[in-house]
This record gives sequence, C-alpha cells and structure tokens, in this order.
Amino acid sequence: MLILAESFSTVDSKRAGGLYDNMPLFDKMQADGITFTNFMANGCTSETAHIALLQ
Repeated sequence: MLILAESFSTVDSKRAGGLYDNMPLFDKMQADGITFTNFMANGCTSETAHIALLQ
C-alpha cells in the first residue's frame, strides 16, 4: 500500500517530531510499516507529481 501524504505538515504528527497529535492513525500505520521521509516527485502540480511517483 502506498499512501501519499500530500500537504501534510510534520507539526501535525507526533511521530514526525511535531507538536500536535492530529494524525494518530497515520502515526500508527507509519510505526507499523516502512516510511520514506525524503521521497520526492518530479512534478510541480499534484496531477503530474502523482504520475511521476509511480513511474
């Protein structure tokens, strides 16, 4: 399963070192799986970036 967390801020996730616990379910899934924290897409809009991630 690939989850694209677009426009998320690390401040909203305790697991990412943030101040708030606004995403407890996302943090649990992240703890139980593999997380790529420096993953970049070659696209400047959501439509092109999502396609570029899958190529």
